[in-house]
Amino acid sequence: MALLFKIGASALLALPVALAVGTSKIPAVITHLEANLLQRNFGIHLLVQCDGTYDASCDSSRAYTGIGSILTSLGKSSLLSYMNTYWKDVSGDDESFWEHEWSKHGTCVSTLAPACYSGYTSKQEVGDYFQKAVDIFKTRDTYGALTAAGITPSSTKTYTSAAIQAALKAAFGVTAIIQCDSSALNEVWYSFYVKGSVATGTFVATNPPLRQVGVLFKTRGELRLTYLGSGVTLSTSKGACGIVSGVFTCASGVASTVFTSSSGYLAYGGSTNFYATAVPSGSTQATVYTASKAVSVKFAWLNK
Repeated sequence: MALLFKIGASALLALPVALAVGTSKIPAVITHLEANLLQRNFGIHLLVQCDGTYDASCDSSRAYTGIGSILTSLGKSSLLSYMNTYWKDVSGDDESFWEHEWSKHGTCVSTLAPACYSGYTSKQEVGDYFQKAVDIFKTRDTYGALTAAGITPSSTKTYTSAAIQAALKAAFGVTAIIQCDSSALNEVWYSFYVKGSVATGTFVATNPPLRQVGVLFKTRGELRLTYLGSGVTLSTSKGACGIVSGVFTCASGVASTVFTSSSGYLAYGGSTNFYATAVPSGSTQATVYTASKAVSVKFAWLNK
């Protein structure tokens, strides 16, 4: 099983956006932790199973409310106390944030299904989900890794994505996925393979699926998907997305192209390969082509 662990920046780092492509947002982020330069740390966002599918909110019967009370009843008061500090909601409603992450992502972690437990205790999978996320978070001192490399929050100084990724790889041994928002570091994703169950298995750090690029592509606005029997169509606030004269285009008047997926990647015409002439820098955007160019690009499906 592959899992992605995502943290949000409580203290944003001014950072030039290394890649910005105006046609895809992977993943669509539900909640961002806003900048707070007084709290120089990162916070927890989510733990999500990553198997190339689009599963979300998998079991409405286990969409529990009152996560804090559940954790207390499971004897996890110290875990709850830690979450009250590091698993924060941008709007101040931590409980709703936890409920959302559990119902949307926790219920889709296959080895947390009650049937996978021997001597199952009601709602114990909730405790296992949040405990494991916190345990992983404690092994990923992202702020410390960046600080050790001389990368600290600044309203004037900027850092390249290569420098940030080098600092994280030096600290943790594998490549992380970074995501920027308004030219600032916003989130970091860590990838793991799990040997056994999420509750009791061994987590092995691994490189993410986006091997051709180092950061997540992000657009202004949301990317909407419509599932068809033969594939999926994409659209944004600008209009439908399609391949127009070999160019990945999202705009009013564009005829929707039916895309498919292969091995967890977006595919067109049976190929998961897309291209750009160069890696853009700053706030610039790059045109994405279907014909071979200097830079190879792949779009990976990740759960929100």
